[in-house]
Amino acid sequence: MKAPEQSKLYCTGPMCFYIRSNITHVFVAFCILFSVFSASASTVCSYQGNYEYIFTVSGTSDNVTISPSGSYDRVTSSGSGYSWYYPEMLKTYTVSNDTVTMSVRDGVSFIFTPIKGNWENKSMDYWNRYSAGNRFQCSSIVWGPTDWSQIFGKPKVSIATDSFIGGSIMFINEPIAKVYATIESVNNQPVNKPALPTSTIYLNGQITVTSSCSVSPSSLDIDLGEIPSSMREKKERRTINVNCKSIVSGDVYIDGAKVDVGDNINIETKDKNVKFFIRVNKNDFEIDSVSGQIEIDAGIKIT
Repeated sequence: MKAPEQSKLYCTGPMCFYIRSNITHVFVAFCILFSVFSASASTVCSYQGNYEYIFTVSGTSDNVTISPSGSYDRVTSSGSGYSWYYPEMLKTYTVSNDTVTMSVRDGVSFIFTPIKGNWENKSMDYWNRYSAGNRFQCSSIVWGPTDWSQIFGKPKVSIATDSFIGGSIMFINEPIAKVYATIESVNNQPVNKPALPTSTIYLNGQITVTSSCSVSPSSLDIDLGEIPSSMREKKERRTINVNCKSIVSGDVYIDGAKVDVGDNINIETKDKNVKFFIRVNKNDFEIDSVSGQIEIDAGIKIT
């Protein structure tokens, strides 16, 4: 899946800059620290490189509750962990206080990732957005100078990597923790009664998702070259490489027994003709790496 190619002009007062992203498997939204001659810039945005989310799974075969929590790795930044899931068979769920409660009846595969939003229409909420356009806005940016008649000659644009906001990264191929609950009939008879099975299966566990990203080069100095006083706009394009990885770790317990990666656990029911198969996918706890590029159009525009 490829991220949509976007080009957008951002303006603050008389100065504008362009950001165009063309990146595979990962979205990055960022703020840019920008200097032209004696121009000064200040922003509240800071790099949030690594972030960690912990998911606590609890409940029974009829109801599963996923309680997320999380934080960023910088003292100046904080955020809550959000979870989302994609039930393959059932769509019954409730969301309250950032806790997801699903209904699991005949059998369901559920997936949860550090994303909150509407999976069906790819609309994400809060810090993580799939939709086109700017996915994060700094709350305060101040530019200078105010005498734009002085902008000519060979201005330079400085872009620092600490302007990246890690919290705005979405892994398309995020390692995801999966728990499968499947009903099978011992005597190969079809099982289609919602009332089965009649046993209560208790689920619990804790999953940790840790992600980190790096960018290269560490900074850019873009020389815009000669700019005649009559020119109203000029820009140059540069490319930044982004590399990210994510790892999922943790344990899942069924009826008090730990489910090892790749294991199957058979749960007896009161109806001896029916049994539960519950397993944790062997790929759930592997490192997933993604990479891409951001194209930056940096320049000046006198309006």
